[in-house]
Amino acid sequence: MALGKDAAKIIVNAWAKVRWTLGDPAALTDLGFTGVPTVKIEPEFAAKLTAQTGKVALGDSFVGAAIEIVTPLLQPDLELLREMVPWAPAEGSIKVLPDALGYDLYDAAALLNLHPLSAADNGGEDNTGDLNLIKAVPTGGLEFVRDGEAHDVVPVTWKVYPDRSQLPLLVWGYVGAVPE
Repeated sequence: MALGKDAAKIIVNAWAKVRWTLGDPAALTDLGFTGVPTVKIEPEFAAKLTAQTGKVALGDSFVGAAIEIVTPLLQPDLELLREMVPWAPAEGSIKVLPDALGYDLYDAAALLNLHPLSAADNGGEDNTGDLNLIKAVPTGGLEFVRDGEAHDVVPVTWKVYPDRSQLPLLVWGYVGAVPE
């Protein structure tokens, strides 16, 4: 199928903005230029088995989720990299790894918002297609791809936790606005 002159009318859904609270729950901060984030959310189930049925599953129980978010940051500066490494000091050099065993990444987790560019909102503030992950934190691993030709790209991997304040419910996030 040839698109011809109608090609300009087609807008493919894509993530236009990646925003994180950067430690301030009241303010989402745009992380700047990003490549195409990958979002993978997979529920995990355990088979319900009984001695009478052996290996025949009588159902499946939800036992958790595997959530993987990777946001490639393009041309990040030192200050943005500092925000992507939870144990980084407020100024000076960034430690590659935490210097204390037992560091709890959850303590640095905050709202991660992926805002789509779509035909419906053209990158505006309509949040009906947003992916909001309540407790997300960059894992702090830094991978620099520098070849002297292309722009710097630093893929940031996010760890997502259920919100401890809502236990025993396991609330990871929402598509659309976060309920008050």
